[in-house]
Amino acid sequence: MSLAARRFPQTITRRRQMPGYRNDHGEFIEGSIEETEFRASVQPMSLEDNESIGGGAISHRLRTFVPEPDALAAAFDDAEADTVVYGSLEFTVEESQSWPGSHTRAVLLRQS
Repeated sequence: MSLAARRFPQTITRRRQMPGYRNDHGEFIEGSIEETEFRASVQPMSLEDNESIGGGAISHRLRTFVPEPDALAAAFDDAEADTVVYGSLEFTVEESQSWPGSHTRAVLLRQS
């Protein structure tokens, strides 16, 4: 199923922490940060009653749709959540859901 490009008028930049590794001396080396641009539909969300998550005050939440599966990932197991740059602001992927062969829906959280 192909999704119409006009439905995704904005551009976002995903920043994903790549896995680290141990060098020959056993020292852990952090993985690099990979940046990828995606077309997206970015929509505002209303704040819920709870104004703090993880100790940071929420200042802005967005719902985002990307016409590619697995485009954005929330934190799971040992993996860090992706961060997203949109409109010069940085957001953390709070939750994400992917539909194989179709798209990704995610909630982005800006913390102050």
